[in-house]
Formats: sequence, structure tokens, C-alpha cells
Amino acid sequence: ITGKTEFDTKLALGVQKDLPELLSILNKAIKTITPVQRQAILDGWIHQKFVPKTDYTLVYQVIAVAIVLLSIFVFWNRRLSREINLRIATESALKESEARYRSVISAMAEGIVVHDESGKIITFNASSLRILGLTEDQMLGRTSMDPSWRSIHDDGTPFPGEEHPGPISLRTGKSLSNVVMGVQRPDETLVWISVNSVPLMREGEDKPFGSVATFKDITERRKTEQELEEYRNRLEGMVSERTAALEVANKELEAFSYSVSHDLRSPLRSIDGFTYALLEDYEDVIDGDGKNFLRRIRDNAQHMGRLIDAILSLSRVTRSDYAPEKVNLSTIAQSTIKKYQDEEPDRSIAIEITPEIWSKADKSLVGVVLDNLLGNAWKYTSKTNNPRIEFGATNEEGRMVYYIRDNGVGFDMKYVDKLFNAFQRLHKPEEFEGTGIGLVTVSRIVRRHGGDVWAEAQPGKGATFYFTLSAESKPAESKSESSVKKNKAVIA
Repeated sequence: ITGKTEFDTKLALGVQKDLPELLSILNKAIKTITPVQRQAILDGWIHQKFVPKTDYTLVYQVIAVAIVLLSIFVFWNRRLSREINLRIATESALKESEARYRSVISAMAEGIVVHDESGKIITFNASSLRILGLTEDQMLGRTSMDPSWRSIHDDGTPFPGEEHPGPISLRTGKSLSNVVMGVQRPDETLVWISVNSVPLMREGEDKPFGSVATFKDITERRKTEQELEEYRNRLEGMVSERTAALEVANKELEAFSYSVSHDLRSPLRSIDGFTYALLEDYEDVIDGDGKNFLRRIRDNAQHMGRLIDAILSLSRVTRSDYAPEKVNLSTIAQSTIKKYQDEEPDRSIAIEITPEIWSKADKSLVGVVLDNLLGNAWKYTSKTNNPRIEFGATNEEGRMVYYIRDNGVGFDMKYVDKLFNAFQRLHKPEEFEGTGIGLVTVSRIVRRHGGDVWAEAQPGKGATFYFTLSAESKPAESKSESSVKKNKAVIA
């Protein structure tokens, strides 16, 4: 290699040209030689100084470690900074929340008292001092077991300390609400309070570390309640007195009814009997005008008798016992119509009664209602061609509305307010007989059942009477003329 033929060597290598495989093997072998060994070979072979390449591995490792440590420092510094900022923000938020909490507590009209686990008062608001009439020194550190609390129950008996809501919540871990107690203030005045108590619990623990009691002053409310109770007792006494007076009045009314029934009927019967005798026995003596006068006297006496009967019937309805039960209105209507058919068998009239109409009502009283309404329909269709009477029911918005419809003479709706007033009639006596009491009786009975009654009609086109038998039922519009509200009248 160097051109020298003699040299001191420990190792000599010869490489033939164009043998890359051998060269590759030798290069691999040379790479296994350490820098010191390589320098020794060079020194021995060609006496040249080999300067090994500087090894920066350690430097790189130190730099890498430094970078890693610096990164860790920067990361932890940022995290620590965030934690510090978060802690500062949290403490600020807590201080703000505490200030807000104290402001809310101070502004509340209700008294608030916080007890520690031993039952001592550690926090309270201004309202608690105002309600109980205490100072801060008198309140702080006090316990509900303190015998200086002079408390009483509703009935005036002492309220022992262990029965106070705060100690109970501490012992049991349960909340209490609306515990009423009277507390005597230092100025000897008695204040009534309603107390709620809630235990303070830490998560995962079953023993309270304190309790919160809230209370409000109900002294005025109790005073009002006591006054109302006095008024109620007074009113009950007045009701008892009025009831007794009403019983006396009812007895007097019964006596009057008896008097009307016997004392007034007797002279009316005499008038009717004597006028009839005059007409029969002195027919040849009395002229036509006299006979006409006697007939009118007799007709009026009989009409007076019918009025007395109607008034007595109305009185009995008002005083009769009320015993509601489940009744079949269709059956009652059929028997009522049959009664009128038996009285006038020659009349041809179409009757339509919806079967199985049931209701809860007093059977005898509702029979009077159907008798009056069906009787009116029978009477006012007597001068109508092809008369027709219908009894049925319809469900109007969840309530049963019963109706009786006819195609008789009807009436003008502008006079409907007179229908349910005593002795008010829309037709002349010579046209149709009547006392003017029947619809008043119907109204009284329906009202006694807690229902309503009303009517719709047109002159010459008949009338429809509606009624309900429960307090929930209200007047409903008819199916045929629901839009014509002006043609409907409601009578309570």
C-alpha cells in the first residue's frame, strides 16, 4: 500500500481487485476493531497518526436529559400555575358564594338557626333574633336543650328540650316539618312559630354533623284561626238557633197547611155545593144571567180548591224526606203516560219513550217532576194535529240531560222568565186549565237534587223542557237548536 517492502507488522492484509464480497467482509472485520487498535495498526503499518473521530454520544445524552427535565419542569410549572389559578378562582367563588349565602340568609323573613353536632347554635340570621326577641350574645352557643327556652305545645303543655326539632334531627338523621310550638320571649310575650328541621350529612356518613332549623312567626295566623274558630262556634250556635226556629216555623206551616186543607176547603165545598143546588133545584126560577153567575161562582170555587191542592202539594214537596236511589226514569214515564191514556182513551197521540234511562234520584219526587212535565205536554198537545210526545236523554260533555219534547202550542221565549214563578201562566184559563204551580214544583224538586231545569219553545211549534239531577250537571244546549242561544232560558 505504501510502497515499502519492509515494515514491522502484526497483521498484514492483501486484497485482490474486483472482489467486492471479500472487501465487504474485511470492512466488517475492520469495523470490529477499536479506535486504539486501529491507531496501533496504522502506526505499525504506515507509521501515520490516526485521529479518532470525536464521540458526542454522551453530550447528546446529556442534552436530551436536560431537554426532558426542562420539558418536565415547564409542564409541571404550567400545571402548578393552573392549579394555583384554579384554587384562587375557587376560593374567590367560595367567598362570593358564602357572601351571597349570608346575604340571602340575612334577607330572609324566616328565622334560620344552624346547630353543630353537639346541638349548639353556631349560625343564625337577623330574623331569628327578631322573632325570638334575643340578642346575638343570647343566641350564640345556646342549645335547644337549654332550660331557659320556655316553650309550650298547642294545648299549652310544656315543650321539653328533647322534643325540639333540632335535637331530633341530630339524633335520628330525619327531617321534621311544621312543628308548631309557642316560645316565650325575654319580655314575657308569647310568640308561636312553625319549625322545619333538616340534618346536615356528609357523603358516605350516616351520622349528622349538625342541623339547620328554619321557623316562621305564625302568631297572627293563630290569632286569626282562633277568631275564626270563635266565629265558627258562634255561627254553629246561630245555626242551631235558626234550625230550632225553622223547625218551629215548619210546625206552624204544617198547622197552617192543615188549616188550609180543612178550614178553607169546607166553605169552598159549601159554595160549590149550594151553587150546584141552586142550578139544579131552581133552574126554572133563575134566568140565564143568574145561571151564568152561579156557574162562574162554582168554577171559581173549584179553581180555588185546585189552587189549594197545588199549594199543599208544593208544601209537601218542600218538607218531604229526600232519599236518592237508582231509579228507572223510563218506567216512571211510561206509567205516567198510561195514566193519562186511561183518563182519555179516545185521544190518539204518538208517544216515544227512550228505554232504560236510569238516574240517581228520589223516586217519589222525580215522579212528580215527570208527572208535571208529561202532564203539560199532554195538555198543550190537545189542540194539535198529529200530536207527539217524546221523553229521552242525551250526554252533554259528560253529564246526563233529560228532556220532554212535544209539538203542541209552545210559547213565546220572551215570556220564559214567568214559567217557573208561582201562579204565572202563559196561556189563558179558557184555553188551557192550570194553577201555575206545577213548574214551580218541578223547579223546587230539581233544585233539591242539585240540578237545573230550563226550556226552549216556539209558538205553534211545541216546547222542550230539559232538566238535570246532579250538582255536576249544568244547562246544556239542545241538539236541534244549539246555535240559537237566544231561544234558550235557564231557570235555577
